[in-house]
Amino acid sequence: MKLPKPAEKLDNKALLLNSRTRAATSYSTLHNAVRIGQFVLERPRMTSLKHTLSAAILGAFFAVPAVANPANVTFVTEGIINAGMAVELDDNCNEVSVRMIRGLNFLQGLKSHLRNLGYSNADIDAFIDNDAEKDRLEAIARQRLSDLGVVVGDASTYCAVARGQIAQDTQIGQLLR
Repeated sequence: MKLPKPAEKLDNKALLLNSRTRAATSYSTLHNAVRIGQFVLERPRMTSLKHTLSAAILGAFFAVPAVANPANVTFVTEGIINAGMAVELDDNCNEVSVRMIRGLNFLQGLKSHLRNLGYSNADIDAFIDNDAEKDRLEAIARQRLSDLGVVVGDASTYCAVARGQIAQDTQIGQLLR
C-alpha cells in the first residue's frame, strides 16, 4: 500500500493530508501547524496532560459554544474561585503567602483554556472586567472559606484553613506556601 506524502504543493498552498480521513486541509487554515520546507507538520492542540484532562472533563460534561459566556465554563470559574480563596487566606494570615509566579501561570492557564474552547480575547476581557461576575465569584469564595472554618476577623482560623489546604495539596494549597 502506497502512503500519501505528508504535504503536497498545489498553487503555492501547502496541503496537509489527514491520514485518518484521507482529506486535505489548507495550510492557511491550520493555526497549529508548522511548515518545514515543503512539509507541514500539525502540532498537538494541547501541549500538556493538564490541558488534555481538562478538555476531556469539559467535553464529557459540557458543550460550550464559542458564543456562550465564559462564566458558564465550570473549570474556569472554579479555578478563579480557588485562586480567590488563596488570595483571601494570604491577606488574612501572616503565616502563609501566595506563590505569585505559580498563581500567575495558573490564571494564564485558565485564560488559555478559554481560548482553546474558542473564546476570543474580547470575550475573555469582558468576562474579567465584569464587576457583577467578580462579586458573585468572591461571594462564593468567601462562603466556601466559611464552610471550611474561617471566621471573619480571626486570623488563626484563616491560618488553620491555609495550613490544611497546603497539607491536603488542594488546588488552593498549591497556590500557597
